Amino acid sequence: VIDLDGQANATEWLSGKFGTDGKTSYEVLMEQAKIDDCIISTDFGVDLLPSNLRLASIDLDMAQGLYRESRLSSALKETRRIYDYCIID
Repeated sequence: VIDLDGQANATEWLSGKFGTDGKTSYEVLMEQAKIDDCIISTDFGVDLLPSNLRLASIDLDMAQGLYRESRLSSALKETRRIYDYCIID
C-alpha cells in the first residue's frame, strides 16, 4: 500500500500510529530516498510506504522539479520483482 495522502489515514490504520518517524512517500517523491528504504512491514501482512503531514505541501515543493509527473512510476520500477499488486491511497 502506498499512502500518498497528507492526512496519512492508510498509514495510521495499517501501522497503528499517525505518520512515521522514518522516511515516507514524501522523501521518495522528492528523490531524497529510495522506495525500498522507506517501505515498512505491518502487522496485517501488508507492506506500506507511509505518509505524514509533509505530503500536504508536496505540490508546492515539487513545483519547479524536473520529471515530477513520473517520479512515482520511476520509484515503483524498483519494486516490480517484489510485488504483484500495488494499492495507492
